[in-house]
Amino acid sequence: MSAEFFGGPLPHPEHLAKYNEAFPGCAERIVVMAEQQARHRRDLESTVIKGNAKRQDRAQLLGFTAFVGIAGGSFYLLTLGMSATGISLLLGDLLAFGFAFIYGQRKQDEELAGKRKQFEPEDPTKKIPAGNKD
Repeated sequence: MSAEFFGGPLPHPEHLAKYNEAFPGCAERIVVMAEQQARHRRDLESTVIKGNAKRQDRAQLLGFTAFVGIAGGSFYLLTLGMSATGISLLLGDLLAFGFAFIYGQRKQDEELAGKRKQFEPEDPTKKIPAGNKD
């Protein structure tokens, strides 16, 4: 008895040749189809990556604008003599945006760690625990 495994976007070369025998030109059509699918997938990934980058840039710009606006309002309140309100607004602004920054960084670090772990090779020296030997 023998077993053979083959993986990939294309059939095994022997199978591809048999397809071509049954239907002349079929192998070329299958290869072209796989190339088109791969190109399509890369285009979609590129679109998603570019969209995510634009969204992050926009979020940073809006966050900075909000921060500057609130900080400016608190300084304006301080010049009007409303020191408690101005200081409270400024401290709240700093805490809120500081928390958002730290939370965002941690979330990003967790996602990167998860992706790294997903692609790490398994340790071949790791032993599988033995079952119950009753």
